[in-house]
Amino acid sequence: MKTKETIEILKKAGWELGRERKIKKEIDFLEIKGYSISDSFVSFYKEYGELYIDIKVKGNDRVIDFNIYTAVSYDYDEVIINDYPKIIGSQSLIPIGNIDATSYLVIDENKKIYSLYDGSVLVIGEDPDNALNNLFSKGWREFQELAIPDWW
Repeated sequence: MKTKETIEILKKAGWELGRERKIKKEIDFLEIKGYSISDSFVSFYKEYGELYIDIKVKGNDRVIDFNIYTAVSYDYDEVIINDYPKIIGSQSLIPIGNIDATSYLVIDENKKIYSLYDGSVLVIGEDPDNALNNLFSKGWREFQELAIPDWW
């Protein structure tokens, strides 16, 4: 369940209850890149796709851009498709945006959201509501970091 504060932040970014964007173009784009589209991606991106949130979290600036076209520092498609799911224990991961234009935000088939950055994996939330609450209130060191296996 989203907190009152999370709802206010989302509304300022253009979100409204029942928001449902058409995302065929985004699905086609991701499929061409090799992603298998999950229901969790579709439901998340219909509701939150293309929201841009510029906030302060614990005194630090944070920009969250739910836009799959916004580039981050590296082109990680191959490792998001092949390697990160093995690290996380998911069947698949799909990009849903980025944080501060440096780390990917991805969603798995169970609606769990992670941040991927230069070989590190942070658990952002167990579901979209939990992830949004956390993104808008937690500092980086408060997120659980998953261990990277030796084979990587």
